[in-house]
Amino acid sequence: MDIDIKFCNNIDLANISICEGKLNIKFAPNGTGKSTIAKAIKFKALGQDEKLAELRPFKHKADLLGEMYPKIEGMDTIKSVMCFDEDYVNQFTFRPDELVSNSFDIFIRTDEYKLLEQEIANLVDMTKQAFSNNPALDELIENLKVLGGAFTLSKSGLSRSSSGMKGLLTLPPN
Repeated sequence: MDIDIKFCNNIDLANISICEGKLNIKFAPNGTGKSTIAKAIKFKALGQDEKLAELRPFKHKADLLGEMYPKIEGMDTIKSVMCFDEDYVNQFTFRPDELVSNSFDIFIRTDEYKLLEQEIANLVDMTKQAFSNNPALDELIENLKVLGGAFTLSKSGLSRSSSGMKGLLTLPPN
């Protein structure tokens, strides 16, 4: 199912595909609009148009004709949505007035979690050791710095007047 989302926070237009009745996982870098899209879909599914209107972009607040209000199209059959997001997690754990203190330690920091955490720490240490005190790697890095310094950029790409380009241009053809 394809859903069109218009004028929600910083999203002017987005098209998202979801599979109805299945777990849909969407991931992207922070700040790309995942939470906005999840909220918009949830508000539309629950018929909460007043909350959907809260997602109206600031840049369109002056739109008196209402053409730039949040719109969600393509999800007429969806009537309920569950989002496993920060709000959901905060609803059950990590609350200042939590009934169970140290909920992270109780629910998440299990023996398996600690084992994986130690495994990751060991891998990071091994990686650090592989890169430290490695004369061959140090020499490679130094050579790359020298090579990189031989080329300069211009508006159109590599500058032909840089020493690296002059050297390449004087090479005999194969």
